[in-house]
Amino acid sequence: MFVSIPKAITSRKFPTVQGKITSGGVGVRQIGVGRSAEARVQTFTAEITYKYVVNEKNYTSNKRRWHEAQTTFHSYHQRISNRYPHGKEVKVYYNPAKPKVSVLEPGIGLGSTLGVIITLSAVSFLTFFISHQYS
Repeated sequence: MFVSIPKAITSRKFPTVQGKITSGGVGVRQIGVGRSAEARVQTFTAEITYKYVVNEKNYTSNKRRWHEAQTTFHSYHQRISNRYPHGKEVKVYYNPAKPKVSVLEPGIGLGSTLGVIITLSAVSFLTFFISHQYS
């Protein structure tokens, strides 16, 4: 996650082109270990595919953000999917050095921001705890 934060920030400065949603919906995945239903959890993600043209070359992508959330909340992903219905014209942010790299929503999302805050808080707490434990 931390490695791609600079890329997410840089994506806000990417040039844009018009694109079109070619498919969308909510994807379902099973995570966990084991074969039994009790050992696995059903998760969801918004699956949106779009096409766009840069320098007369066609591209297809499914990257909405740099950090896609995979959660157990179907309604969250359904709301995202509803914002991108089939055939909708969208603004596509693409990397001018690598036009095949693109996103619909540039920058860092709320989930990534919260992840960074929680991680930094945990590291700060542990550093404080360890330094006071041994001083």
